[in-house]
Amino acid sequence: MKIDKVYLLDKIKELIGRYYRRDTISNFYMREQELESLVNDGLLAEAHSSENLLLFMEKEKGARVYFFLNNLSEELDLGNTHNLVMEILFKSDLSVPDDVVRYWERQGFSRNLVRDQYSGVYRDLVLRGGVKGVNVEWAVDLSEVRCACELFNGTFDELSGDYVPSGEFEGLLHGKQILIARSNEGTFLGALHLTRDRSVSWLSHIAVCPEARGRGVGTALVDEFIERGKENDRSRYMLWVQRQNVAAVRMYHAKGFVPTNKSTLSLIKK
Repeated sequence: MKIDKVYLLDKIKELIGRYYRRDTISNFYMREQELESLVNDGLLAEAHSSENLLLFMEKEKGARVYFFLNNLSEELDLGNTHNLVMEILFKSDLSVPDDVVRYWERQGFSRNLVRDQYSGVYRDLVLRGGVKGVNVEWAVDLSEVRCACELFNGTFDELSGDYVPSGEFEGLLHGKQILIARSNEGTFLGALHLTRDRSVSWLSHIAVCPEARGRGVGTALVDEFIERGKENDRSRYMLWVQRQNVAAVRMYHAKGFVPTNKSTLSLIKK
């Protein structure tokens, strides 16, 4: 398949309209505004065959793949492309769609991580009321944002872990999206990245320095995330957590977050 950059929004909308049919299997969920931004920034490419369409969203580390599949017997020649990641969404109470996974495994992808989505409402969440020796505040300058994002990027898989590029640091600072946890002596302990989307507070990244784990730092960060997002008792929160991270899953359950019955399996091609 030939991979081409997309420079016109109308072109990609026409392709999506052509390949997105009633029975199409797809992992595409972008709103038009986000799609337009990617096109304008030169970060979107496409490849298509007679039956299937792929979109490639360029990241600082590799590319995220969105697909529109109409024929699972059609093999795709991705050539020597590498550092690709895709997410397959499925209902948690059902099994992973094995036919789709097997299709991508034949194209050179391998299974990576399963993530589960959790939600919470302020009135139902349990706050600890502070952790001794841990202080959480907004990042105050770019050096603190850089420290936080380097921790995120070093903790999570660079392909499927939503790598935070340096070009976003200033926006994270001015948008008040990074919480920093420090000891009473000022030692950096961990950080949390939050976003707001249509009145919902999203926990996007959270990481604790290895030497500070087991001291309640994660709990302190999550408590502050909840408080900073509160507008009233009905304020809503969302997050994704790796199913394999048993300690994190246990903490979110204890806080009162509940599964939404949505999960994703990430597939990678290195």
